[in-house]
Amino acid sequence: MEVKHDSLKLKNNFLKYNNMLLSDKYEETRKMIEELRGKSSSLAEAEALLREKNKELNKELRIKSYLKLQNSEGSGFRLRSAKPIKTTKASTIEKLRGCVTIIGNPNDRNNEKIIYFQFLGPNMGVIEDNANIISVNGNIYSKRVELISAGDDISVCDFITIPEGSLEPGTYTLNVFEDEKLLSSSEFQLK
Repeated sequence: MEVKHDSLKLKNNFLKYNNMLLSDKYEETRKMIEELRGKSSSLAEAEALLREKNKELNKELRIKSYLKLQNSEGSGFRLRSAKPIKTTKASTIEKLRGCVTIIGNPNDRNNEKIIYFQFLGPNMGVIEDNANIISVNGNIYSKRVELISAGDDISVCDFITIPEGSLEPGTYTLNVFEDEKLLSSSEFQLK
């Protein structure tokens, strides 16, 4: 009987020890779950905040109205007695001109607008104005043009100056941007 009693006592101690281990693991797991719940709720709050910011940005983008353009055109000019003469002969060109018509918007009166002309050569490299680069948010442009919108159609033309003989024959591109949005693109040939 005494041996049986000792055996039961040992089993009881063993069970108590295992119970204590399980209790510790349970407590540790419960703490981890609470910690994960806290992180999960903070992630959910952060996600909700990001969703709200995203909605605001989308709303702002929908509201932002970009200029409407038509008739964008690029061309080359050489100078004779300081007077520009239109030409398509690449080796004699000293100026590239970009022109575009901005369609008027009656709701957009007396607002300052900035458009960018970007002349691209046949190799799709940006052609600089007198070796001056215009860089905005990592984008490179040839010319910056500021204008005041009066609500009417406006024809805008501007030149960039390049060294005579620096252009090669080929297809050139004029891109017109407002902010970072491409609004118009046209090609012109130089011989």
